[in-house]
Amino acid sequence: MADPIKVLQLLGSTPVSTYTVFERDQVLTHSQLNELSLYLNQQERLTRTNLVGVGVVSGLEVVADDAAITVTPGLGVTTDGDLVVWPQAVRFTHSKSYDNKQPQYAPFYPDGKTIIKLQELTDEQDLLGTALPTPVKQQDWAVVLLVETTEVDPDLCIGENCDNLGRRATQKLRVLLAQPEDAKALRDTFRPVSERARALPDLLATRPKLNATMVNTTLFMARYRDACTEVLDGLNDGLKRFGQDFAPELQTLFGLNPVEAWQLRLKAIHGQIAIGNAQLIYGFFKDMVDTWNAMVDALLDTTAILLPGASAFPKHLLLGRVLDPTDLRTAFFPSVADTGAREAAARAGFLVRKLQAQMDCFVVPDDATLRVTPSMGEEVPLEERAIPWYYKPDISTQWNYRLSKRQQADANLGYRAADYGGTARARNPLGSAIAGYEMFRVEGHLGREVGKVREELKALVADNNLPFKVHAVLAHNLRKFIRIRPQIRYTDLHRFHYLLRQDVAVRLDEGKAFTARFSDNVQEAVQKKTIPDQVSELSSVTQAVETVRNDMGTLTARALPALNQTRYTLYKQETQTTAWNEGLGTKLQSLGDVRSKLGEVARNDIVSPIDSLIQTTHPLWLNWLDDLIAAKDEREDDKLLLSRFVSDHPSLDHLGGAWRGGTLVLLYDDAGTVVGDFALPYSFEEVDEPEPEEPPLRRPPLMRPPIADIRPIGIVRPIKLDLDTMVTAQIGSQFAITSKTLTDRIEASTKQFDEKILAVNLDVDNRLKLQSSSVEGLVKGAFSTKEATAAGVVGSGKLIATGDTLLDQLAQDVDYKRQRVQGLIDLASRADITAEERAKAQSMLSKAQGELGAAVGDAAEHVVVSKTNTASGAGAGVASILAQSTMLVSDATASKTLTTKLGTLQSGAGDTSQTVLIGTLQNLGKLRG
Repeated sequence: MADPIKVLQLLGSTPVSTYTVFERDQVLTHSQLNELSLYLNQQERLTRTNLVGVGVVSGLEVVADDAAITVTPGLGVTTDGDLVVWPQAVRFTHSKSYDNKQPQYAPFYPDGKTIIKLQELTDEQDLLGTALPTPVKQQDWAVVLLVETTEVDPDLCIGENCDNLGRRATQKLRVLLAQPEDAKALRDTFRPVSERARALPDLLATRPKLNATMVNTTLFMARYRDACTEVLDGLNDGLKRFGQDFAPELQTLFGLNPVEAWQLRLKAIHGQIAIGNAQLIYGFFKDMVDTWNAMVDALLDTTAILLPGASAFPKHLLLGRVLDPTDLRTAFFPSVADTGAREAAARAGFLVRKLQAQMDCFVVPDDATLRVTPSMGEEVPLEERAIPWYYKPDISTQWNYRLSKRQQADANLGYRAADYGGTARARNPLGSAIAGYEMFRVEGHLGREVGKVREELKALVADNNLPFKVHAVLAHNLRKFIRIRPQIRYTDLHRFHYLLRQDVAVRLDEGKAFTARFSDNVQEAVQKKTIPDQVSELSSVTQAVETVRNDMGTLTARALPALNQTRYTLYKQETQTTAWNEGLGTKLQSLGDVRSKLGEVARNDIVSPIDSLIQTTHPLWLNWLDDLIAAKDEREDDKLLLSRFVSDHPSLDHLGGAWRGGTLVLLYDDAGTVVGDFALPYSFEEVDEPEPEEPPLRRPPLMRPPIADIRPIGIVRPIKLDLDTMVTAQIGSQFAITSKTLTDRIEASTKQFDEKILAVNLDVDNRLKLQSSSVEGLVKGAFSTKEATAAGVVGSGKLIATGDTLLDQLAQDVDYKRQRVQGLIDLASRADITAEERAKAQSMLSKAQGELGAAVGDAAEHVVVSKTNTASGAGAGVASILAQSTMLVSDATASKTLTTKLGTLQSGAGDTSQTVLIGTLQNLGKLRG
């Protein structure tokens, strides 16, 4: 049986390397001619495949409609060097069988025996053809163009007579339909670099989980270690696949497959992770991911083939799939002689070598020289950024492909530019224009004291006009370890504190001056016997006022050095030293006690500085403000802790530096050592300014009369002394005689006047006791305003909340009318109004007192009817208002009406508190009368 016809391949065998050189009169044989023909044919084919490329150059598109498949014009080159020229579009409507009776083409026989299922496209003129199934465009076929090259021997030999015509070589283009899975097998027999690169993974640099749970350096390190572990796992998976699919290329580049050694090196670097270098090693793994992805990208662009194998697609080209013409289609793979293809291949090789260089040159640095290097962010390739400080100088030649190709590796910017012989710009990158850089690497700071690093860095920023701020946070949850904070966070609270200090200082100054003058006045009055030196509650008035004078002077001397400080910190220091405010309440209470015991010989015409000092709460305000300032400082300090800072600034990220216009955040541990850094994309810096010195404030007499010009407390001669003087004067004027008879009469008259004086004194004492009793009731129980309001005062305009809406309204109405009466009293007593105006004011006053008396009566009646408890709580506040108002009803008619009203209510009073209220109001009416 004759051998089957085969599709010939001219580049599948050893290329012809010799041929005959013809000479004159030489006898030529067919072998010599065929040898030369084969040599020239092979050279032409090798030129196409090795210097032009292989695959579908252009065109040869598959277009399907309902009834036919059209192959458009195009060009292609097979790996056997066949130049495929398809000059015009051809429409195929029919197909016929293409089986093992056709010339055998080895790729169609995957097992060497059985041909894959194929149909040859033809048209309606082919008698063996049948119409394609419709609609054609929905059939799942792959279109294959076959360059069928065969040789046929047409010799006709009979016995010994043979006409040798020689063999005839023919080449025919056949368009075949194949099953998609068979076409895929045909495609996968050839996997160029770009095809294999599609199987390599696109790696991700896992971001550490930065959140409020990072309360110490151990947790901080754990976040970065976990991220490094995930990146390492991805790198190992990718490298394993890379080592399998690119073993020939790796063998060519390195002389062996280095993947296992790379994996061991990465594992060793991961094992070095510690608190002080966690971010640094994370940066290295990010670099590896960047280089890996750049390498894969370059490999995908590496479509060039060096010495393409003739067996890849020797006589066929895949034109596409009917359902998807872009699938199952042979791409064009240019020759390495192509400039673009050669560049892509060279770049891919450079990046593969860079992977190894990064691992070989990585080192955990211990440099202590702080440097700032202009760079770019992650939006540009790694090679366009500055070289980080954790690489040895040797990395410079494998860092940037463009610069290395130009032999300009010394132009790379980096921390170690001086070590790898960098250019002048590389060695001093801040000395020239930096406007084109979006990011600035900051290195040489890890492991150093945060205060020194911060000061050096701020100096670098200031000296070189760098566009970023510097901040520092603590990797701990205790404020006591904070090393970097402003000297003082000066706010309006501090300014208000200064105002209060000045107020207290003025009060103390005036109190000191007043007590000195008052003491002098009292001593002078005692010497002149205007007042006695002994009163009911004081054994010596002069000694008491001198004690007040001395105590006031001592208090002022201790307080003013602190209060007069114009800086808050100096005030705090002085207060801590002098403790002027300790026991201040006790000291002021003693002054108040003496002041109250002098009531028999002194009266208040206006509020005295001593009264003002006793009543003011401003010293307490100073303590409260100190507490508020301290609490605010603690809240601000919380913002300097990493856990809080991460919550307040979720954009926090580690870049190894700072963005232009952003902030570099130094991270330090509880020992004050820098262990990392972060970047914010915006400017943030807690201002650390010197504490301002507040200006002196104006004091009286600029805003009011000086205390020396007024007499807040006047000397009051006791009534008994006045009466004794009056009697003595009358006796002296009426009985100025010296005889014994007259003397006897004088003694008798004196005894008579003594009895009258005793009666007068007794009446005065009764009145004073009655008034004192009423006031004591107001203070100690029935009308305690402190109990009524829980604030100590029921002032005008204050709301009463008894729970009885009507009573609250009645009390407010009484208080309003009381204020109106008081205002009219003040108006009628003014010296600057005319007699007519005073008369009109008196008329209005009488009417207003009548209205006030009626309002007091109505409110008292409601208290009795509703049985309101006026001994404590808000009811006591109502009682206080009624008592104050009753004292102002001096008009005879109004007073009589109110007295009558109260008399009728007395019998209806239910409990003790109501009885006391009505009785007290009646007594106050009598006192007023």
